[in-house]
Amino acid sequence: MEIDYISGAKTEEMFGISKYQFEIHKRLEKVITINQIQYSQPNSTIGNIWAGLFYYPLVVKKKIKKDNVKHIPTIYYTYINCLVDLKKTIATCYDLFIPWINTSSLKHYWWKLRVSGLKKSEKIITISNFTKREIVWKLEFPEDRIHVVYEGVDILKYKPSPKNHLIQEKYGLPSDKNIVLYVGSEQPRKNVSALIKAFALARRKNKDIFFLKIGRPQWKNKRQQLISLIHELEIDNNVLIIDYVEEKDLPAIYNLCDLVVIPTLAEGGTSMPVLEAMACGTPVITSNIPPLVETIGPDNVLMTDPLDTKELADAIIEMLNNNSLRNHFIEKGMNRTKQLSWENAAQETLKIYQSMMD
Repeated sequence: MEIDYISGAKTEEMFGISKYQFEIHKRLEKVITINQIQYSQPNSTIGNIWAGLFYYPLVVKKKIKKDNVKHIPTIYYTYINCLVDLKKTIATCYDLFIPWINTSSLKHYWWKLRVSGLKKSEKIITISNFTKREIVWKLEFPEDRIHVVYEGVDILKYKPSPKNHLIQEKYGLPSDKNIVLYVGSEQPRKNVSALIKAFALARRKNKDIFFLKIGRPQWKNKRQQLISLIHELEIDNNVLIIDYVEEKDLPAIYNLCDLVVIPTLAEGGTSMPVLEAMACGTPVITSNIPPLVETIGPDNVLMTDPLDTKELADAIIEMLNNNSLRNHFIEKGMNRTKQLSWENAAQETLKIYQSMMD
């Protein structure tokens, strides 16, 4: 079996959607052929618009193969379904709301084109029953043509390990403080400002804590706003921001940290940093929003109201100071990640491909 994989702009960095694609590909390449159809992303906004709207459809049209199943692995490229005559098409939709608010230019045009392309797909893969219900309700897409494939984690890579002092030195991490880690962007839905405020509150009770943020801003002006907030709260010397960490270094960083906090306001399914931290045996605090309650489970991490800064600050202190609580969530978290593997995700995806060949 051969699949035409219409995945858009090339990227060397591993995060979010690109990580989901890579992990499933790595496992499916043993049993199927993947015809990857990509383009090189220009540096300018105008170049991106031109490449996406005019150049990329021509690349897709030239490289697709008539009898192959076509898979568009993100709603950001489902507009191709409107511009090229595709047959036997599957689209992956992680969420409807997030790509809508993240479309900065030509919002209405791009959004309508993407939704039209999504609805033209024969089948949709999504990452939670929450998002499946959202697609059925908002798009009136047939429920029996939507398949839920949960995100996974590689427990051979992300696992408990001794502290790696070389990684500690490489990234300038303190050895005498409790490190609170956040991995992700500064998009408003990620709620990083509330986390910074909660961290500042927590420091009033525990001066021996340090905040580490990993991830590019992915939102205009947010980095400067975040730095200004950190300065205003007078915690400059207790915060480190790193734009990007190579995938190979991430497991060691999770193991160097004492707590991971992801206070997100919106997700389509789970959050990969939550899964990765759990697999490494690092306790997690995250939000009690429906997609995370479904995919992670309230018994496996400490869930709080992401809008309540004081509750979040209290949870940070409690998780750092209460060894019984920490050990409870470490054990529960590691057990949960054993049930959410990329192998399962790959096998479920393969079944969907095979159903298109019948």
